[in-house]
Amino acid sequence: MSLSAATGELAHQQHGVVCHTQLLQIGLSADQIQRWLERGRLRRLHVGIYALGHERLTETGRRLAAVLCFGPQAALSHRSAAVHWGLLTASRGLIDVSAPRAKTGSVGVRLHRPRLWEPRDRQIEASVPITTVPRTLIDLAGCVPYGVLESAANQAMTLELLDWDETQRSIGIAGRKRGIRRLRAILSELDPDRPLLTASYLEDQFLRIVRDFGLPRPESNVYIEGIKVDFVWRAKRLVVETDGDRFHSTVITRRNDRQRDRILQLAGYRVLRFDYNDVTKMPAGVATQVRSAFEIRRGLPNRT
Repeated sequence: MSLSAATGELAHQQHGVVCHTQLLQIGLSADQIQRWLERGRLRRLHVGIYALGHERLTETGRRLAAVLCFGPQAALSHRSAAVHWGLLTASRGLIDVSAPRAKTGSVGVRLHRPRLWEPRDRQIEASVPITTVPRTLIDLAGCVPYGVLESAANQAMTLELLDWDETQRSIGIAGRKRGIRRLRAILSELDPDRPLLTASYLEDQFLRIVRDFGLPRPESNVYIEGIKVDFVWRAKRLVVETDGDRFHSTVITRRNDRQRDRILQLAGYRVLRFDYNDVTKMPAGVATQVRSAFEIRRGLPNRT
């Protein structure tokens, strides 16, 4: 295949958009790329990103070009992702792109540098790297009015784009990110049969351990001695706390945790704490420790 044909095929697959590095990989030299630019065969869209030919780019092409200029980890996000998924109506404004390692922006792009960014938050849809629907809704929750978020969430459910388990996971990891509470409320109202009961991803994973290893189901997110605990078996006088690094890693939070534990212990409760590594990588060990705590409790006299 000739260089011209290979370039045309690539552009066809990418909605008319090609990257400088892709052209080099096909076999064009830097001088050839420059000549094509001078002759108008290539049109520069962003640094290192070109449109091939003179045809006007589609909206999908514009979105893809914006994402490609920020590297392999970037993804269409926020409002632009919602539009691409069909959750909101189209907009000709700035294109939202999330890229955790980007250093500078680009004309026509609203750049976001998320602190929490996992590979599974990103997928390919119509050749465009884009945030998943759950991650898109989470990002939207922090930047749009309640009514817009509600409309987008409703559309996601109408189009059957929401994987509920993945939504639970994403919301749990997001923790206290802006807008999460109202997104929880909206989703719970849209589907009351599948409430978002736990406050974090770790809590969801701990409940999975409870189920998988046949442990008695605990109460979750209830108050004991005026303290809100993650899980409790009242009859066993056992409390379990799941400690994410994000909210339990500072001196102050560790001190507060110790004070909470003392209050619960004085009230006759045994407290077990499990961190992210425990819950996600050693579920059998967690189940064994909980079961052992049940046995210890059985050997103690009942409180009166």
